[in-house]
Amino acid sequence: MIKKTLAIIIAGTACLFLLLRFGIPGTEGYAEEKKGGISGFWNLTDLLSGKLSSIVFIYEHDGLFYGRMVAIYDDDEKLSDTIENCSQKAKGISGNPPLCSFDFIYGLRFDKSKGKYTNGTILDPDSGGRYKCEAWYSPEKDELNVSGKVAIFGMTMHWRRSTEIPEGAKIQKLTPRVIKD
Repeated sequence: MIKKTLAIIIAGTACLFLLLRFGIPGTEGYAEEKKGGISGFWNLTDLLSGKLSSIVFIYEHDGLFYGRMVAIYDDDEKLSDTIENCSQKAKGISGNPPLCSFDFIYGLRFDKSKGKYTNGTILDPDSGGRYKCEAWYSPEKDELNVSGKVAIFGMTMHWRRSTEIPEGAKIQKLTPRVIKD
């Protein structure tokens, strides 16, 4: 009985040591996130004009990362919609839901071996197209790189962290809402 109790204590101590030393399984991205990772508000600029087009909120839920538009700007960079009052519609998605009502990035998971977020999907609300998505954070530039790919073809966008969040777009927590056709 004493040997069994001693073995349980030793095994428990070893498990506690391993958890403290190497972290809790499933939280690989947690330390990276606390250093200024991908969670938060990001400015999305128009690829042609370079003007601010929207603000995206990236958030974590159950170990996966999601992205939702929380503010949309017109061609003159004036605020036109927010998550609280969104009238612009996703033309390429069945039912034309409001642009701020769903996650257009979903399923990203931090891959410690690659140092980036992988296995996600990015949805183009204008066409309805879905693309494989990866993202990685560049701390020296405080920039989020978001890559969408189909087969060998792809494109990487570079988002800057938002410093000014308009009223109506300041949110703290979201529940994932993914549109699947």
